[in-house]
Amino acid sequence: MGKNKYIKNSKISEARFRSLVKLFVLDLTATQISAVLHLNRNTVNRYLLLIRRSIHWFSYKNSPLWPRSPRDESDTCLRDILQMKQGIKGRPLSAKTLLIGIRESDSNVFTELVHDSIKHLILAALRGKVDWTGVQGCPSWPGYWGLVHVKSKKLFLVGAGRKKKTAAKKTITATEHFWAMNKERFARLRGVKENLFLFHLKEWEFRYNYRNEDIYKLLLKIIRNTPGL
Repeated sequence: MGKNKYIKNSKISEARFRSLVKLFVLDLTATQISAVLHLNRNTVNRYLLLIRRSIHWFSYKNSPLWPRSPRDESDTCLRDILQMKQGIKGRPLSAKTLLIGIRESDSNVFTELVHDSIKHLILAALRGKVDWTGVQGCPSWPGYWGLVHVKSKKLFLVGAGRKKKTAAKKTITATEHFWAMNKERFARLRGVKENLFLFHLKEWEFRYNYRNEDIYKLLLKIIRNTPGL
């Protein structure tokens, strides 16, 4: 087996790996890729995970959402807002409640899973029990333009996203466009663990932001430069 310059200790050749990446770019499932390349499905899943890890690393490296400190415990603003509202303090929040935060920049979108430290507050604001003005005035507010409640698959425009929509009602924002393109993908991920869900989310972000570029060539470059692969 020839050397694979993209993956250390690879069990498949570089040529076969390139073919796998091409099929990934075409958005084929692991089962379909397995059938085309005559590879074991577990092997395919292992390499797809490595590809998504590379995208995750690249996306965060170029995201305005990172590095920052929305989880900074020194910021008591968010906790103070909660404590001032009766019926919200101490309310149980399921660890399975996933919220996607979306921020726009130059027609691109940047996503993350909302951290537990502010998830409770944001859910309260979405329910109308906390004023958004106070939430967005906190130092640790990430500047989201949109929020997606994963279970209900509903998009909420907030902050700058809501202002942009109000100013031009007929204009579809990048946040709305991104969600419209990827809403159906969520149905495929039932039962996926949160850490793997995040890899899929960053893949969708990557595909959206670079949809007008040669993703295959870009992805090969990203994979080769990803630390630890």
